[in-house]
Amino acid sequence: MACVHVLVGQCGNQLGTQFLDSLVAEAYASDEEDGFAAQVSSLHFRPSPAPRGGGLHDAASAPPLPRCVMIDMEPKVIEGILRSTAAGGAYRPHVRQCITRDEGSANNWACGYFQQGSSRKEEIVDALRREGESSGTVGTFHVVHSIAGGTGSGVGCLAADAVREEFPRALLLHSVVWPFTAGEVVTQWYNCVMAMSALRDTADAVFMAHNDDFGDAASTSKQGARGARRGEVSFASINDGISRLLVDMHLPQSICRVTRNPSAAPAAATPWHTHPLRSRTPLGAERVRSRSPPARPLRHGSVADLVESVALDPALKFFSGASVPDDAAVPPSGGRSGEVEDNSLPWQRVVRQAARKSAELFPPFAGACVGGAVSQRPVLWSLRGPAARREGLSALHEVAASPTPSCSAGQLLLHEKSYRGHAAHVSLFGPTRDIGVRLSTALERTEQLLSVGAFTHHFSRYGVGVEDVRDAVVRLWDTAAVYASA
Repeated sequence: MACVHVLVGQCGNQLGTQFLDSLVAEAYASDEEDGFAAQVSSLHFRPSPAPRGGGLHDAASAPPLPRCVMIDMEPKVIEGILRSTAAGGAYRPHVRQCITRDEGSANNWACGYFQQGSSRKEEIVDALRREGESSGTVGTFHVVHSIAGGTGSGVGCLAADAVREEFPRALLLHSVVWPFTAGEVVTQWYNCVMAMSALRDTADAVFMAHNDDFGDAASTSKQGARGARRGEVSFASINDGISRLLVDMHLPQSICRVTRNPSAAPAAATPWHTHPLRSRTPLGAERVRSRSPPARPLRHGSVADLVESVALDPALKFFSGASVPDDAAVPPSGGRSGEVEDNSLPWQRVVRQAARKSAELFPPFAGACVGGAVSQRPVLWSLRGPAARREGLSALHEVAASPTPSCSAGQLLLHEKSYRGHAAHVSLFGPTRDIGVRLSTALERTEQLLSVGAFTHHFSRYGVGVEDVRDAVVRLWDTAAVYASA
């Protein structure tokens, strides 16, 4: 089913268009005969509408419309996107998909939600309805935004409420950009706490991209490539790193299961059986016995399957991700596969690197033990590459069946298509321990500000009092404790 992308704020629109550009690049890099590009197009784009006033219109040759709604209270970024795509691009958003005002949200969640967003709620709802009705069957709404500023945090939450009201059965996935710990705006911790507390109840799942993680990775890569100064990194590089994971989540894929050696230790049982809070067992997670690595996919998968695998537990709606190799090549926008340098690593090496990263990011939950087995965090692996089904699954099976396994994958997504110029690529998704650390930092900073009454008047003028913020803090402390228990 189709996915509608809702891009909110400066960060959301810049990251969202980078994500759409990357989707197009991957589609163009595929063979036309295999239908991969057609799948991407049907999920994330739709035919260009006929111009008003009649006249000849060839929808097949006109650039398609992305299935998206673009929202920003300041028009500058969206106007720039419309100009650049009109000048020539693989897709072309329509002005009716865009909602703006003449002023920002003052870096204030309350201003964004109760004033700026509310003043445009009718237009937001109309735009969501148009996209929903134009997209056939809509399965997912994907909201992309930052939570440091006022528009991303406040209007992003209002957009989530609008989706819930109009499309209660659709999957609501948020991709939020977490601010630098060093600070971007003085009110960012208030904004983060209010936004995450709201999304904790509204969204089905929230993918968290931490600027510190992607900024460090981009800075290291930039230093190695061009000798840049330490700490110097552009937001374009950060957006590219984040979009790498977003694209992997939304590209076509198949669901496979990973079996274990029957003689392997029980401590390595799949997370679906050992997690005490799981309400049901997702498809394909049951234990099976096999003499060889499984190679037959269960069925075609989607981003909804990813969400079910890593965020089915209401207490674990927030998740993050990582990719291997770390230095994946970036294909040029709209480029062909032949234009991407092939610097691929062998599957066995990539899978072992991913297993080590999985053990680092997804340690077992502390103190939780079921049937003598350690309670594992849910982790979903995504394998992409021409030999993923044969070599990739074999390498993963070897790692999982080792006496001291460093991965706990029970179910994975797979597609035999090279990704970003790599014939062996792995992405990992799940509730990392770092999420609890980041939430705890935000809550501690917020409590420090509240203790001296700093900046609270900025929120009270829009009806959000100190007690409202304290309530949000208390709710998020419970969530942070679950993630940090390791």
